[in-house]
Amino acid sequence: METFKKISKTATLIGLTVTIIGFILFYSNVSIPIIIIYLGLWMFFIGLELLAIRILILSTKKKKRKHNNGYIIANIVVVFWAFCGLWGMLIISSMNYLFQNSDSYKVATEYILNSEEYQLRYGEIYGFGFMTAGTITQNNSELTFSVRVEKDNPDAMVNLTKDSEGLWKVETIHLQ
Repeated sequence: METFKKISKTATLIGLTVTIIGFILFYSNVSIPIIIIYLGLWMFFIGLELLAIRILILSTKKKKRKHNNGYIIANIVVVFWAFCGLWGMLIISSMNYLFQNSDSYKVATEYILNSEEYQLRYGEIYGFGFMTAGTITQNNSELTFSVRVEKDNPDAMVNLTKDSEGLWKVETIHLQ
């Protein structure tokens, strides 16, 4: 039980520390911090859940303790919300992975990379942000993502449609 206590506390502290470092890097305009924030939050939620499970186990073993039911209910609530946080992050990560591996995303990013207009306006394009949002249907796609450039980091809103040959074509694009 002592090892379980050390693991849960260590995971919680490392997760919180990594998350704070990720936010500091985010505000210093480094391109990797979102990944660090995700990893830190995952570690934090796992540590929090392990800590709550440990307390739940201890509180059920010590039946003589006053207010035992309060501890159990509080720990069940913590475990529930930590579990919801993990599932939420898993869903967001999965959706982000699916968007960034879609053909429409590849066409949109290639269009921006090859556009002289955007390179003249914003400078050299270094890459694209970690988070992608939007919708993809069978014939239409609407994506929003960040563009990493020298002068600014605008958000790109791209509308694409499929042509008769089944290839994605950029209809409109707005960088803000």
